[in-house]
Amino acid sequence: NIPRATRIKRILIGDPVNLGRAHLLLGLIANGSGQSAEALKHYTVALALYEQNDSLREIAIACCDLGDVYLRRGEYLQAQAVLRRSLSLAERIGDFPVIGFALGNLGVLNIRMGNLVESEKEFRQAISLVEHMDDLASVSIWHTYLASALQEQGKLSDAGSTVYRALTVARIMHLAPCLGPALVTIANMRVAYAMILISKVNNSHHDPEISKVLRSAKNTTKRVLALEGIEAETRTEAQLVLSQVALLSGELDVAKSYVLQTLE
Repeated sequence: NIPRATRIKRILIGDPVNLGRAHLLLGLIANGSGQSAEALKHYTVALALYEQNDSLREIAIACCDLGDVYLRRGEYLQAQAVLRRSLSLAERIGDFPVIGFALGNLGVLNIRMGNLVESEKEFRQAISLVEHMDDLASVSIWHTYLASALQEQGKLSDAGSTVYRALTVARIMHLAPCLGPALVTIANMRVAYAMILISKVNNSHHDPEISKVLRSAKNTTKRVLALEGIEAETRTEAQLVLSQVALLSGELDVAKSYVLQTLE
């Protein structure tokens, strides 16, 4: 019998599928560290390799990953095109994990585009799939995004219980990449509540309840920044929350400092 070639050997002799997987992994690393242009390059190469080989599942995965990086770059039309292609292919071949990721990313897209009802629907569909597969990381992250969609619709009670579910799962599994976004969402909810309180009083800087809420938001955000293993995007979002807290607290110089860090 001829022994099976190792994956590296298959790549070296020109196997496009395994070479594509290497590019997907490099893209994933670059995307998580905030290098979106580098991620885009690797994902595009991977997609081209898969298309040459007509590997439908891999094409669906590459399109889903491309959708994620386009979302981070704010290129929503491109994100919409590749995510719809990913979902269509995944449904065609019956690949439920990819369906769940594509639906979740479409939910993120619709939040960004202001289609909140549609985003809620897509997140709930994604959650139903990933819970059935016992994919706890995805359960946590899609609950976090669902909480944001619910908050934007004014469904504050549902948003609170939803993000609590995300936080609980992330803590149980010790998943820093999921714990960070959940905590950022909680901090954002506290900032939103503080803004509601501020609108009802004359001198917000001396109101004890407002100070308490803002202090809680600040402490939650600092917990995020102390975590190891969070994505660059999560860290940046946390700094933006800190700038909002400082601004609402009347600490203008501190707010400016955080805004400049976020911009950089």
